[in-house]
Amino acid sequence: ASKKAFCAAAYIRWKLQDGTFWIRLICSKSRVSPLRKLSIPRLELQAAVMNSRLSQTVLENTRLKFKQVFHLSDSGAVLAMIENGSATMKEFCGTRVAEINSKTEKENWAWIGTQNNISDIGTRGAKPEEIGINSEWQGGPIWMKLPIDQWPIDKTYREKIPEEEMPKITSMAAKVVEVKLSL
Repeated sequence: ASKKAFCAAAYIRWKLQDGTFWIRLICSKSRVSPLRKLSIPRLELQAAVMNSRLSQTVLENTRLKFKQVFHLSDSGAVLAMIENGSATMKEFCGTRVAEINSKTEKENWAWIGTQNNISDIGTRGAKPEEIGINSEWQGGPIWMKLPIDQWPIDKTYREKIPEEEMPKITSMAAKVVEVKLSL
């Protein structure tokens, strides 16, 4: 995500008889960021919602059976939100995290560095040759052709959830002691 737009892209990866992989973009979706200013973590969360919706659409509307599904984000804060669940956040983030968790499995989410995040092409605008038939956008990033254990992803990387997304908890503890006075 960027201040201008956010994007999600779905790729399919087939293992060929010679042991190599064939990758293709199935579909993608981009949205212009809302006029109302949102923080980068909130825009990244919007991209994760879009990712979960796009994934659900692909899974429900193709006859293909997928062996594995990966959801990748370059936001460690969003990954922490998804892992912690919706009950720990304010309404904006909590509602979106609940939707993500209803459509995806937490263990299918992983962190990917921004330099390897192919979806970022959809957030900055691209020249025709950057998204044409023989482009990385259409054929997937080179690392997708590697065995999964060599992908530049981390399933454990998380960042702190921004404090502004956490509810302010005010509590008061009181101890009531009954004292009997004898006069």
